Amino acid sequence: MKPTTARVPWSSGFLACCLPVFLLAGCGKDVSTTPYEEPAQLSPNAQGVYELHLAPTEVKIGDKRYCLRTYNRLLPGPTIRIPEGTDRKVRVSLHNDLQADDFREIAGMEGYAKKSCHNFSATNLHAHGAHVQPNHATQIAADPCFGAGCAPGSRYYGDNVLIEVGPRQTAEYRWDLDEDGPHEAGTNWYHPHIHGSTAIQVINGAMGALIVEGPVDKVPGIAKAKERVMVMHQVPIDSEQTRPLADGETCSDKTLSVNNFLTVSQYSPTLINGKLRPKIVTAPGQVERWRMIYGGNPNKI
Repeated sequence: MKPTTARVPWSSGFLACCLPVFLLAGCGKDVSTTPYEEPAQLSPNAQGVYELHLAPTEVKIGDKRYCLRTYNRLLPGPTIRIPEGTDRKVRVSLHNDLQADDFREIAGMEGYAKKSCHNFSATNLHAHGAHVQPNHATQIAADPCFGAGCAPGSRYYGDNVLIEVGPRQTAEYRWDLDEDGPHEAGTNWYHPHIHGSTAIQVINGAMGALIVEGPVDKVPGIAKAKERVMVMHQVPIDSEQTRPLADGETCSDKTLSVNNFLTVSQYSPTLINGKLRPKIVTAPGQVERWRMIYGGNPNKI
């Protein structure tokens, strides 16, 4: 039997981006040549810390090269997968590897709202979907925070979206998932959440899957299924304000492709794990579990 081909269409409407169209091989013309790829998975370092670096990253979308702000030079950022447990304390070290401030005047409502000035190079980190302390992790005498990036009093930050991590700065986070009882298993995501630069960094591709495992993952029908992680988002590659890299041009803070806040509200094709219309080939009858994350802006699901 021939394999089944799943083609993910351009449109960012609900049916298109959430329910990819399946085509049997040989039925109709299959024009997609980009193979589907899973996001990379991030492993903790020797100290058990997940390290995220926000930095200029060269990526190829379609036939053009772009310079985007991404995590660990990947589009999207790597998947953080937390195994099942009862006292999980997730350490994340955020490094802002951008080199200089980049203050820009922005206005919402497609430019008609009140203007304000924000630093596109400032960032922070939000564990979207996690039920953890919002300001600082609960202080534990046996686990103080050391070095640059700690909160006052040798504490770790919790899911604190009000701090500002400037260029060449770091922030140390600890997400105590089970502090208030076992955390619900599920598919979540992480992304910047600093007022004034969240949207511009997200449409650059600064996001990643945050998967919390639990008892549901041991259910036989789920445990045996092939799993795919799909991060859906938009990069404004069709906008006149987006500047692809020229031939021979290198990616750096000075050659970033997406810097215009107005592109946030413009239509852009939906990417799946950074790919434009990727093609999935799967065996007939194969059961798959698709973890779908929508990190698009401004389209709503």
